[in-house]
Amino acid sequence: MNILTIKTIPMKTIIFSSAVFLILGFNQTKAQSNDPQNMQVTVNQEPHYPAGDAALYQLIYSKLKYPEKPKGTLINGPVILYFDVLPDSSLSNIIIMQGIDDYIDQQIVNIIKPLKFVPSVQNNTAVKMNVMYTVQITKRYN
Repeated sequence: MNILTIKTIPMKTIIFSSAVFLILGFNQTKAQSNDPQNMQVTVNQEPHYPAGDAALYQLIYSKLKYPEKPKGTLINGPVILYFDVLPDSSLSNIIIMQGIDDYIDQQIVNIIKPLKFVPSVQNNTAVKMNVMYTVQITKRYN
């Protein structure tokens, strides 16, 4: 027959262990807050297109030229863009994370590349920040 033995821990040990844990925990938090690599960053503004997202999508759709395809062909799906908005409002590192057609993907990159965005502002300073946009494409050739 197995008998489960429960060992009791004196209350003084529990209180002492808790006090040591709390003291060391507070000291560790204080040490981390003084570390310049762990400074608090306040994002005052995310990067965005000055006229708004709706205007950005409208611009893309109005300038997009579709490739020649056979009648009845359907091009449908998202094009997911990733790019950096630099402090000077220009864009860099434009990458197609998911595309639907090489020609259309390149057209979207060419449309986006010369645009100026409002940069991200952190701690009252313009900084580089990456963004992602999804452009939904649906085109049926009649």
